[in-house]
Amino acid sequence: MTQTVNFLLNTDSYKASHWLQYPPNTEYVHSYIESRGGVHPQTVFFGLQMFLREYLVKLFTQRDMEEAREFWAAHG
Repeated sequence: MTQTVNFLLNTDSYKASHWLQYPPNTEYVHSYIESRGGVHPQTVFFGLQMFLREYLVKLFTQRDMEEAREFWAAHG
């Protein structure tokens, strides 16, 4: 049996409140990934096709949205 994942909940919960830390009237935020060094001095982009298939070709259901609304309300 395949387990469905609610994409609206597939993140660290602290990220839901990041926007509260931005200065008032913030319009743009930039995000990126970089290597932290050590034995891996580079970052390799990998997995876009899997991500697109897993998350972006499925429709959100009303149940997904209700579940996410309850979850994120409890996390700030």
